[in-house]
Amino acid sequence: MMYKKYLQWLLLFTVLGCAVVMVFNYTADPFRYYTSKPVSLEDHLYRRYKMPGVVRNIEFDGVIIGSSYSQWIDPNVTARNLGGTWVNLSLQGSTLYEQYLILHKALRTGKVRKIFWEMRLDAFLSAREQTAIPAQTFPYYFYESTILTPFEYLLSIDVLKRSAKKVLNFSEAKTLYEPDKYNAGRVREDYCRQVNEGPADIEYSYETLVQNYFFNIQSLVSRYPDTEFILYFPPHSNLYFEFYQQYLPTKFKASLDLRRLLYSKVLDYDNVALHDFQAIENMAEDLNNFRDLSHYNKPTIERILLHTAFEGFRVTFESKDILQTRFENLIYKMVTIPACEN
Repeated sequence: MMYKKYLQWLLLFTVLGCAVVMVFNYTADPFRYYTSKPVSLEDHLYRRYKMPGVVRNIEFDGVIIGSSYSQWIDPNVTARNLGGTWVNLSLQGSTLYEQYLILHKALRTGKVRKIFWEMRLDAFLSAREQTAIPAQTFPYYFYESTILTPFEYLLSIDVLKRSAKKVLNFSEAKTLYEPDKYNAGRVREDYCRQVNEGPADIEYSYETLVQNYFFNIQSLVSRYPDTEFILYFPPHSNLYFEFYQQYLPTKFKASLDLRRLLYSKVLDYDNVALHDFQAIENMAEDLNNFRDLSHYNKPTIERILLHTAFEGFRVTFESKDILQTRFENLIYKMVTIPACEN
């Protein structure tokens, strides 16, 4: 009898404890799952946890997606050039699969009309269903949106920890845009830093690129024919390709293979446009546009959006050979290599 009473009290305290945790997490809502407030461009902490809530609560019909290359694309500037109402769902260091997950969640809402999607080589080099953070810590329940999702969120110990920090006013780190850090000197320093660190080339399989394309891009393109997919190759400095040719030849080959793959595949679909902004010669040659070998500044982003609107560097049956030639002329062009000290 006492054993039965003990179990009843245990069950009661367990239910009450769970209820308290759920109410506390719901009130704090550290990952904004119930909050209709966009995540700022400066807020890059826990974005993999926060973006599903943005999709769930914010009104938009255009999605910006990519990695840190796309982190400073302002939705308002995008709207002025491409029309619509945009949201930036980019995730730093994300794999193509992670981008697929958040895009698929957004597309399932039925409100996405346009997607501005960065084609970054590193995103294609992971396995087709690989996440950048360990799979056991990736918040899949946010992206799957089953009937259990609210309970998984509100009863999560990780969420409880974040809720406590929020209530106690622990400030979260912000990534600020610092225009002074975009200059030729920093690009040359980054080149020398990577040279001195002894770069290690990658193990590469062309099949990985193909699988990523079919599983994470083409599957969405074919499933949502009424959505316009605007894919683009982001510009990199000319030292970026010089570095790859000299020190990472396998990765350099992978970058060429990815271009050929996308050039050949996207023309099969009416709802896909591919833009190659690496073909803009003066953009890559001016190192003052970058803060390292590959990350570009806000004025460059504005030029990209303007060129997207006017389709000056769109890959078509008529333009693909011209753009490919421009690209090759740029990457094989002689550049001044920094004198690096060991």
